[in-house]
Amino acid sequence: GDRSASNTTERIDTTQRTPEPSVTRLHDRVVPRLRPEIDSERGRGLTLPEGPNREEVRDQGRTYHPRGSEVDLLERAAQYRVTFTDDLKQDAGDSSRFKDDLRSLKEQGLIEERTVTRLRERRVADVVSVTRDGKALLDHHRDPERSSEQVYYSGWVKPGEVWHDASPLRMVRQVETELEQQGSRVERVVLDDELKGVAYRAFQEARSNGEPDRYARLAVAEAQGLHVHRDHLVFPDVRLEVQDRDGTERTVDLELVTKDYHRGHLSGKAGAGFRMFSSGSGGSRGRTPKDQQHVERVLPCSAP
Repeated sequence: GDRSASNTTERIDTTQRTPEPSVTRLHDRVVPRLRPEIDSERGRGLTLPEGPNREEVRDQGRTYHPRGSEVDLLERAAQYRVTFTDDLKQDAGDSSRFKDDLRSLKEQGLIEERTVTRLRERRVADVVSVTRDGKALLDHHRDPERSSEQVYYSGWVKPGEVWHDASPLRMVRQVETELEQQGSRVERVVLDDELKGVAYRAFQEARSNGEPDRYARLAVAEAQGLHVHRDHLVFPDVRLEVQDRDGTERTVDLELVTKDYHRGHLSGKAGAGFRMFSSGSGGSRGRTPKDQQHVERVLPCSAP
């Protein structure tokens, strides 16, 4: 009662504010893992050549002659829908061997390489995708005793999605480096296509059993370790299946954020607990074309 009117009690703002989502800057280049370390792990579970010498392999009436490093390159590329050639080269660590391996895989019809461009930003990059024959070779030579059930991909994605879909390798390697420092290792890479296929099949099965959509969606989310935001299942770009030093198994969900994301997108992804990364320019990378004629030359190669 002794306080003057000008010194009234301050009002406390109790409005809940959504915390600003944390987005990590994606490295400009892939940090290469030591190839001997990968070769000693041989975690890919394939009955294909592992050594430095080429060996004869037959599949679907065709004969191939790959060596161990070529099988590694083919398997790494097949884990993603499309990959930047430069990222695969950095990941290999040995640029000279990579060049020879890539040329051999292309000559054997197991990998295709194209040049794509993003006119808005005048960015040009070489990308690779595994062919159907390359995917079949991997699928038909799984080791039943060691297979991690890794899903492989082949063919080209839509031109407008190439830049985004070619970036996950860098994102995965960046997180994988952190995990390895903790004594953990990535057992399997799961893309959103695989997650969506499993989830939507389970959702339709629940609906066919008479479950209301809302409860069916929640049941699928709980079973698949997914998040529901505004009555929609939220999927990461990549899910890593990880085994920790003590044998504990867990998943780490990753999302590549582009400048097209609005706050609703970010809040849904952040609420799901995703680790979010941004490469600055919409997920693009590569070189700048020297002239407009160069851009026009590579444009026809952008179509699938």
